[in-house]
Amino acid sequence: HRAEVRMIPYQGQDYHWYLIQADYMRGKNGVMRLIGTMRDINRVKRTEEEYRSKEKLLIDSVMTLFGEFIVLNLDTGKFVSYKSDEVMNAIKEQEIFQAFNKEYGETIIHPDDRERFFEFFKLDHIRRRMEKTDKRITLEVRRLNADGEYRWCEMIGTLLEGREDNLV
Repeated sequence: HRAEVRMIPYQGQDYHWYLIQADYMRGKNGVMRLIGTMRDINRVKRTEEEYRSKEKLLIDSVMTLFGEFIVLNLDTGKFVSYKSDEVMNAIKEQEIFQAFNKEYGETIIHPDDRERFFEFFKLDHIRRRMEKTDKRITLEVRRLNADGEYRWCEMIGTLLEGREDNLV
């Protein structure tokens, strides 16, 4: 069993994060024993919070400029999608990028641009482009906006360098 908890340490004044772990062990004659550990993880929690606040700033900035933002893990195909307009909110988020992409394309990409869109944003195609020297991919298509009009937009994918999880 394990839990992350906030508590005030002995003779302390401020809350700290601790990881508490406990395991039961059967001793001689069937007697149960509990072995527990408690480790201060306050620094780890502060680092996580700092990372989340930087990530939120990045997302807020991109959303202000572009209105939508997708973070895609090239290894797993899982993604997080951030959307700001009603057209996009009508599309439910899915765990599998290709399924999301198909619904996205069929819903808001102009019919004449769909074939290019689907080919360009296949997960294998993105992986191949990113494995080469392309750290940035772009495609111009017509996208349905919240007013029901198709407008040209540039879709951009950028490899987030310095990360081990292969995010675009």
